[in-house]
Amino acid sequence: MATKVITICDWHGDDTPSKYRNRWTNPQGKRRRNDLCADHQKEFLGLWERLEQGSALDTEDAPARPSRRKAGTKEDPSYQAIIKAWARSVGHEVQRSGRVPFHIEQEWKEAGRPNVLEGP
Repeated sequence: MATKVITICDWHGDDTPSKYRNRWTNPQGKRRRNDLCADHQKEFLGLWERLEQGSALDTEDAPARPSRRKAGTKEDPSYQAIIKAWARSVGHEVQRSGRVPFHIEQEWKEAGRPNVLEGP
C-alpha cells in the first residue's frame, strides 16, 4: 500500500499544502528553510527581492573561497583548511584530509569566521 505525504505551508494556520521549498543561510550562518503554498511563495519572493534591492554584495566578513587552481597552497589556503586550523586551535579533533563536519563549520561561522592561518 502506497503512502502519500503532503507537505503543509508553514505560513498557513491550517492544512494548506505547500508546493515550494526555500533554503538559505541567515546572517548568523544558520541554515533555514520553509515550505510554502503558491500565494505565500509569491509573497516570500517579493520580500526577498525587496531585501536584495536594498543590499550590496558583502565580501569583507568571510574569507573568499580560493580558486581551484590555488586551493591548498600556502599563499591561498583552502576554505576547509581555514576551518580545520581554527577547529584545532579551539580543541576539536579533525582529520587532515576530507571535509569538515557540518557542526564544526557551523561553530566556525558562529565564531565570526576567524582565519587563524593569517598572521598578525
